[in-house]
Amino acid sequence: MSDEEEAQLEEGEEEEEQEPVECKLTEQLCGDSLSLLCKIGNGLSHAYIKMDLHGKTLTDISIISAFVHVRYLDLSNNKTGFIIITASLTHLLTLKADNNRLTTAALPQMPYLQRASF
Repeated sequence: MSDEEEAQLEEGEEEEEQEPVECKLTEQLCGDSLSLLCKIGNGLSHAYIKMDLHGKTLTDISIISAFVHVRYLDLSNNKTGFIIITASLTHLLTLKADNNRLTTAALPQMPYLQRASF
């Protein structure tokens, strides 16, 4: 292997180790990722309960706590280093957060959570 090829290989490795560009979750992106309209509460109201955010290269997902009716949340294949789910997501049944750069995951007591994968 020549010196030039080795230099190119080292540059490629350095690029992979760089910090990801910050990509914050927005209300617009949340709205676009909602699906599965269901009855909520006493059955007279409706809300979208599934949020699919996989593969969006997100680094900041703090706005999720505003979507209190979400029951199915897919955050897999993003670049977030932490997941903090607030107590406002009390009806969460499924949380999928595979293939992220997780160092911290904080979940309050969630009585309905059936499946969580990290």
